[in-house]
Amino acid sequence: MKLKFFILIMLVGLSTLLKSQPEKIPYKVGKKWTFCDYNSKKIFKQKWDTVDFYSDGVAWVRKKKKWLLIDINGNKKTKLRFDNVTPFLQQVARVKYKGNYVWLNTKGELLKETPTVILGCGGSHGYDILMYQSYKKNNKIGLIIYTWDSIQKINIIDSLAPKYDAIEDEYGSLIKTKINQQYGLTNVGNGEEVLPHQYDAIIFNTQEIAGSVKALHIIKKNNIIGFLSNRGKLFIEPKYTTATTFLNGLSYVSLPNGNSFYIDYKGFEYYKHE
Repeated sequence: MKLKFFILIMLVGLSTLLKSQPEKIPYKVGKKWTFCDYNSKKIFKQKWDTVDFYSDGVAWVRKKKKWLLIDINGNKKTKLRFDNVTPFLQQVARVKYKGNYVWLNTKGELLKETPTVILGCGGSHGYDILMYQSYKKNNKIGLIIYTWDSIQKINIIDSLAPKYDAIEDEYGSLIKTKINQQYGLTNVGNGEEVLPHQYDAIIFNTQEIAGSVKALHIIKKNNIIGFLSNRGKLFIEPKYTTATTFLNGLSYVSLPNGNSFYIDYKGFEYYKHE
């Protein structure tokens, strides 16, 4: 009797689904989609209604509500058209074909048996040299900055006067602080205000490796979104109405006119008019 394969799901991390650097980048031309490389010198001539990221050397593209599989050069991997598909994981994907869900490999072949897929999660990245503790005085919040080692145990190195209304989050040595309903950034290492308190929101990028140049953070002012460098400096001027946190060096953004496309961590826009 044949043993049926099964799916063992432990912990799922988004980093498992995507490689550290996409093989090709979705590129928008007018209202259609195609792919290009990082410097956009090589752009596929084919255009589709929707595309997905490359994984394991293949990508899903959709045209007239049907999905098909292409390789890294844009060649079709299968003649079949699918109603629904999932991203490839460990070289297999689940697809809907003729009303049933079946499995497909990266060669475009339908599998007769359910494959084994084991998902895992990666480790976290953080800082453990500098630490801080908040204190409250006259309804304002201040900080005591200290280090810890095995000899001196706790060593207080600085303290910041109580002037904040709230301390909400941290990224490395950057602390997100709030004054008069506006957000800014303070460097806990030297107590300096890295970013003035004039933004409606700041969202730290915890997807990229801490310290990576691609780990840009979202800022929002008057409903317009821009990005900060991993050191908290203004890096991409606010101009977008929506934006995702950067992952693998890319963010999906929208302009006030409704156009949506990807940008890289240098602000390059993968979009052009037809």
